[in-house]
Amino acid sequence: MSASSVSSASYSSANKKFVLKNANSSIIELISGQQAIEELQKTDDYIANFSQFDLESRVNMSSPTMQDYFNFIAEQILAWDEESSQAMASCIEFINTTCVEQLNLLTYPPQIYVVLTNGKDENNAAYCRNENVIVMPLRIFL
Repeated sequence: MSASSVSSASYSSANKKFVLKNANSSIIELISGQQAIEELQKTDDYIANFSQFDLESRVNMSSPTMQDYFNFIAEQILAWDEESSQAMASCIEFINTTCVEQLNLLTYPPQIYVVLTNGKDENNAAYCRNENVIVMPLRIFL
């Protein structure tokens, strides 16, 4: 994998990886399936601070548990297809070529995972989890 070319994606367990040209050359990996489920089930400040109302409003049931929420999230995860992978590659390439000076000043986690969902998990909003996971609804790419 070349740090100078984001267009050339490498494959690892069917996941595409891209290099972000920031100060520490973060690797952006598109994940789905069990790997995405495991990343989204990790407890972080977001999950740790859920109230009962937060759980109920997200999974749309009375008295849900955290496991109900995790099951709900798992059902929303989509596999990356060629079209959505290419859209992400284009975004990263755009950032790498138009924001060079700014990127050189930024340090991000060495590994950043991106999960694609149908959007039902957070009402079609993109969000971050666990300091290195970005969750993107499909609608953003359409």
